[in-house]
Amino acid sequence: MILDEDLEKAAVREAYDLVKGGKTKEGVELFMMLAEEDNPDALYVLGELYAFGWIEGKEDWENANFCFARAGELGHKKALYEYGRNICFGIATKQDENRGVALIQRSAERGYTPAMIEIGDRYKDGEGVKKDYHYAEYFYKKAAEKGDIEAHKALGYFYSEEDESLIRPRDAFYHYQVAAEAGEVESMRKLGEFYLKGFGVDADIYEGARYLFKAAYRGDEEAKKMIEEDTALSIICAMEKFEEDES
Repeated sequence: MILDEDLEKAAVREAYDLVKGGKTKEGVELFMMLAEEDNPDALYVLGELYAFGWIEGKEDWENANFCFARAGELGHKKALYEYGRNICFGIATKQDENRGVALIQRSAERGYTPAMIEIGDRYKDGEGVKKDYHYAEYFYKKAAEKGDIEAHKALGYFYSEEDESLIRPRDAFYHYQVAAEAGEVESMRKLGEFYLKGFGVDADIYEGARYLFKAAYRGDEEAKKMIEEDTALSIICAMEKFEEDES
């Protein structure tokens, strides 16, 4: 049975809804039928179902890898990432970091943000590839352009702590600010530190204390420690808490 593209998408959605609605057997049968037609989305989901034990009642990483590998050959970016990671760690397949990283990079080049972050980290640290700050920055930026908060956080670190040659205070501040405004707690603490030091922004103890308070309030232990060890910060944060309680 050969379906046109719109009908294939509708069939994949129907299969997904069947599984989600508790009709696992019917959904899996439809996914398998679509996978036989080399539908990459169906192959990818089947891989996930095998991996998490939804088909045989136990994890089946060999069949998962088979599905991920075929979907990846058809250009499925998530499948490339999953299969690449499994090869890197030798999950139900021969471990081969070079081959696995190459697949992760292909996924990143196709626009999958988790792959962009991972390959950026690998280029930054020289893990499985030759260390290359240019490529690390490139993939972090690509992920940040797609709105990925972890990418903004990674760039904040990249421009402030990774290497002296990369220090760009204002860029570091900007990326941590984006991540903090999206609720990323460590980035809130970093902004607090930047305000206290005047790194990438004019020094402002009140803004510094405000961001440290926000991080500490959300459970950041380092922010709590900084506040506890500094009397001025403790007073300002106590005022911040009072104002928040009163509002």
